[in-house]
Parts: sequence; structure tokens; C-alpha cells
Amino acid sequence: MCDRRGDEIVALVIIDKGAAAQSVEAGETRLYGVGSSNSTAVIRLRANGDVEITAKSAQAIRLTTAGGGDIVLNGGTLKVARVSDATTGHSHAPGSMVVVVPPGGAGGTYPVTGATATATDTIASGGGATNVKA
Repeated sequence: MCDRRGDEIVALVIIDKGAAAQSVEAGETRLYGVGSSNSTAVIRLRANGDVEITAKSAQAIRLTTAGGGDIVLNGGTLKVARVSDATTGHSHAPGSMVVVVPPGGAGGTYPVTGATATATDTIASGGGATNVKA
């Protein structure tokens, strides 16, 4: 429970006497899920402004927005790509290579018509995670 009295806010603290004591930083607020505080999810609002969300062991942290809103990471505006997202096409320019042969052989530089140059792929504009921005 939280109540405002003048310029002060009063918060109700509920403690489970059967749970292990937790070391909470000065100015920190913690929220635990139902169950033992050592085996459930926890949200920490730290005095320095950090927000930490820790899921129970082997559980996911799911962020869901109502009505398809965005999840924005660090003020970003670009869509985040997923492993299976398509990349834009690219081509390699013909190059050349040096052939080294044992002594007595005919080494030299020979034209190559195949793909030898490198290219950097990018995620296609239609790819990426729709509602996650980084």
C-alpha cells in the first residue's frame, strides 16, 4: 500500500518471516514474485537509477506492449534483426590470385573469373524484429 501525506509518501512493507533475509541497498526498492525471494523473479529499482529484472532460473524475461507499441532499447530507432531474417543481395567483383608452386614450377598471377572479393551483408529493410528498437 502506498499513501501520500503532504510531501511524504508512505509505503507498506510486507515481510515473509519464513524467507531468508535480503541485503537491500539504501534507497533501493525490490519487488519479488510470490514464493521464496531466493527462487522467484525480482525487479530492483536501485538508488543510482539502474533497473534490474532477473527471471527465475531458466525462465524468460518477456516484455509485452499493449496495442503493438515498441520496445525501445537505449533510445534506438532501428529494427533489431533476427537470426533467420533475410539479407540484401550482393555481388563479388572478379579479382586475381597468386599461385605458388614448388621450385621448378610455373608460378605467377592468373586472372580469376569466380567470386573472390568480400562483401558485407545487411539485414533487408523488410527484416528485423518489428517491435524491438536498438
